[in-house]
Amino acid sequence: ASLGVHWDFEDDQADYGLARLQYLDGGKLANISYRMRRDSVEQVDLSAIWPVGEHWRLIGRYNYSLQDSELLEAMAGFAYEGCCWAVRLLGRQYVTERLGPRREGVFLEFVFKGLGSVGRDPGRLLENCILGYNDYRDQNGW
Repeated sequence: ASLGVHWDFEDDQADYGLARLQYLDGGKLANISYRMRRDSVEQVDLSAIWPVGEHWRLIGRYNYSLQDSELLEAMAGFAYEGCCWAVRLLGRQYVTERLGPRREGVFLEFVFKGLGSVGRDPGRLLENCILGYNDYRDQNGW
């Protein structure tokens, strides 16, 4: 858990703040956070990577602007990892500017362990979108 607030004593109000809870244990990763910046940002962010069997994991993120009452990013997908190969498939809907157009993308990757991978690697996307992904990857080897 973490909490941070920058308080403006002259105006007697918060300039910006962040509250975050994270769970990381045994192949499970879940985050919930709230962030605000006075007069410009107020968001809720939920993300998770969760096992649903010995080899399967669900992956998701939901980032919502309370100020604009609008979805900023939604991502959902799955990963399968066997002894010799793995596959990850992610769908993503997002905006790059506050009031900009909505974009969509699909990421598919096949990994042949010991040989390499084919497809668009979603690893960097997961690093940027899911807090703690690097620690999760280090614990679980993918």
